[in-house]
Amino acid sequence: MDADIFQELSGQLGYDLAHAGIWVDAHRDLFREWIKGLRGDLRYRLESVRYSNVDPTLAASDVTPGRQFVVSVTPMLTLDRRDEPLDPTRGSFHQISVETGARFLGSDVQFVKGWLETRWFFKWPPRRSSPWPGGSGWPRPTGARRRC
Repeated sequence: MDADIFQELSGQLGYDLAHAGIWVDAHRDLFREWIKGLRGDLRYRLESVRYSNVDPTLAASDVTPGRQFVVSVTPMLTLDRRDEPLDPTRGSFHQISVETGARFLGSDVQFVKGWLETRWFFKWPPRRSSPWPGGSGWPRPTGARRRC
């Protein structure tokens, strides 16, 4: 089990954004006897998001000053076949997850976000490792507010 506490302040085009919160992860190896490197995770996220110094012209695109609480649950499957996790020279890493934020969890926003990621590592050219990453995500808001 892991816990990560975070805080981030950033200036975006037309507004300032502040995030603060915690992630709690529970994970374990799955089918260890049959599939090497398969791991299941369950993540709980509690986050406060604050928009400030918003340019008035952005109100039409649903960026308004204020604070929102994001509470989500994310089941995740990871298949890690790298030879070395910190400096791989060959192998692959794959991950799939579906994050869900919902009012019954206490979230101000409702959404479903799917994520699929794959990375392949080749020893090419010689004495170099070449990662070939790829990823894709599909956020979808649910409910009356249409912002992710």
